[in-house]
Amino acid sequence: MKKTILITLALVLGMVANIATADFTFGEPTNLGPTVNSSAADHNPSISADGLELYFSSYRPGGSGDTDLWVTTRATTNDEWGEPANLGPTINSSGNDGGPCISPDGCTLVFNSIRSGGYGNLDIWVTKRATRSDDWGPPVNLGPPVNSSA
Repeated sequence: MKKTILITLALVLGMVANIATADFTFGEPTNLGPTVNSSAADHNPSISADGLELYFSSYRPGGSGDTDLWVTTRATTNDEWGEPANLGPTINSSGNDGGPCISPDGCTLVFNSIRSGGYGNLDIWVTKRATRSDDWGPPVNLGPPVNSSA
């Protein structure tokens, strides 16, 4: 009896559930060119919701240490990307800082880092700013249980 009710419930829910569909089609990949791409390893891109900021990790010269976080911006989505800027010593450490992920409002940046003050080898950190025109605040380690000593 219970089995019949569960099967019936699953079928009814399946019939009334909305099916997610993407309303976009991916185009051909486009190389962002020598302004954004360097001869060093540039990786882990994260683009802002409005398409005006692109955060990424890079080993390029001019950084604070191993891998640093960088951002390139543009005025409109029809403009070319500007010269990447290092996020500076408030965000970047002498260790490996990478994997940036920008929030939809552009005011929270989550990333991973091998730096002092962590719980393990590679921890997840977050930095915030009041508005997109403000500077980033000091990164905060998400602590346990997100980060562990392993």
